[in-house]
Amino acid sequence: MNAQERTLLRGLAQKVRELAAQPQMDGLRKSWYALNDGKPDRPLIVMKFHGVYSDVYPQPVCEDPLARELEGAFLNLLTEAGWKDDCVIEPEFSVNLSFSFTPFGIPVEKKQALDAHGKPTMGYLSHHIIADLEEDFHLLGKSTWNIEKEYAHKQALFAAANETFGDILTVKYRTPAPSYAPATALVELMGMENMLLALYDAPEHFAKALDMQTDDWLEFLSEIEARGLVAQNTDASYVGQDSYGYSRQLAEVGARQASFADGWGYANSQETVGISPQMFDEVFFPSIARYAARFGLFAFGCCEPVHPLWERSLSRLPNLRKVSVSPWCDEEAIAGYIRGKGIVYHRKPSPNGFAAAQWDEEALRAQIAKTARAARGCPLEITFRDITTVHGDSTRLGKAVEIARRAAAENWQP
Repeated sequence: MNAQERTLLRGLAQKVRELAAQPQMDGLRKSWYALNDGKPDRPLIVMKFHGVYSDVYPQPVCEDPLARELEGAFLNLLTEAGWKDDCVIEPEFSVNLSFSFTPFGIPVEKKQALDAHGKPTMGYLSHHIIADLEEDFHLLGKSTWNIEKEYAHKQALFAAANETFGDILTVKYRTPAPSYAPATALVELMGMENMLLALYDAPEHFAKALDMQTDDWLEFLSEIEARGLVAQNTDASYVGQDSYGYSRQLAEVGARQASFADGWGYANSQETVGISPQMFDEVFFPSIARYAARFGLFAFGCCEPVHPLWERSLSRLPNLRKVSVSPWCDEEAIAGYIRGKGIVYHRKPSPNGFAAAQWDEEALRAQIAKTARAARGCPLEITFRDITTVHGDSTRLGKAVEIARRAAAENWQP
C-alpha cells in the first residue's frame, strides 16, 4: 500500500466516523434492539442493491489488493448511507469471520450468462454431475473447508485496516450468521428436476445425503468454535437477508470465547417450493432443526413462501426470531401465525418496479401500506433487496426508502 492509497483510505474512514457520530444513530440502534427483541417502536427500512455494482457504486481506484478491498467496503457503505435508510453506521470497520463450505467436497462448475454486450450477468448454469442419485451416490464425499487459509487473508486485512486507520475507526472481527440451505447443493449438483425425482425414486439415499451434509455443517461449525473464531453477533453483524443482529435476548459473552449458541444462525429452503408442506416437514425440516439448535437465535427464509411451512415445521423452532416474508408469501396468513410471539415479520417487497422505464411510486406506496396493515401487531422490518437494475436512475433507491418509511408509519400499529 503506497502513501497515496493510505491517505485515500484515511479520508474515507474519517467520513464514516463523521456519519457514525450523527445523533440519530443512537435512536436507530435503540430501534433495532427493540425490533429484534419483540418490542418494536416503529417499522425499520433497509435498502440494498444486488445488481451490477458499477451501475450504483463507485469503483475502487487503489491498486494494492488489500487497499482495494478496504476501499470497496468504504465506498459501498458511504453510497448506501446516502439512501438514508435505517441502517446504523457504527464507528467501526469490521472484518467478517465467514468461511467457505463446499458440500460433499464437490466444487460446482458454473457457466456465467453474458448480456448482449458480452458482459457477465447474474445468471449462470451449473454443471450437473449427478443424473441418478442412487447410481451416482458414490460421488458424494465429505464436505470440505479451509478455515486456516481463509483466516490468514482476514488477518492480513485486519492488520492493514488497523495500521492504516485504526486511530479513526475501531477495527473488529464480526461473525455473520452462518447460512445453511440444505437443498441448494443438491439442486446445483443434480438439477431441480432430478432432485425432485430423487425424492420419490430414492428416498433413502436422499435422506442419507441430507444427513451427511448436515453432519458436515455441524462439524464445520465446531471447528470454527474450536479455533476461537466466533464473535457474538447480537450487534451490527449481518444475520441473513440483509438484516442485523442487534439483540439483548442473549447474555453478553464478556471475556469468555463466544460460541454459536451466543448469537444468530440462518437457513432457507428456496428450492423446496415444489413439494408439499408434509414432505418438507418429513424430509428437509429435520436437517434444518438440527442446524438451528446450534444457535441462540435463528432467522429463516429467503424467497420461498413460509406460510405453508409454519404449522407443521417452523412453529417448532423455539429460537426462531425472524421470518422472511417474500413477495410469494401470504402476508396476512404469516402475520396471523406470528403475531404476539415476538418474531420479526421481515418483509421483502417485490423489486420489479425498480427496473421499469417509468417507476410507479404510487404502486410502491400501496404495496408498503398493504404490508404495514397486514403486519399490525408484529415487529416489522422492510428490506428492499434483489434489485438488479434501476433503469439508470439510482435516485429511486433513496426515494423508495422515503416512500416506505411514510407508508409504513401511516398504516402499521404495534
